[in-house]
Amino acid sequence: MKEITFKIPEHRLDFVMQLMDELGIETADAPDIPEEHKAIVMERIEQYQPENLRIWEEVKKRLHERDK
Repeated sequence: MKEITFKIPEHRLDFVMQLMDELGIETADAPDIPEEHKAIVMERIEQYQPENLRIWEEVKKRLHERDK
């Protein structure tokens, strides 16, 4: 099954929703993201420091070596 996202002008929303119901198209509302979650993400973005990033392959190799 394919998933398609599109924007609908507010004044056409009722028409489009009725059409989708008539055609039997499944619809889903966008999830509501709590403000506290958004604040956590923004805080993490602000604290981002590229020099602290590690290459996944190197980290994985170190983990495997440690487990030996």
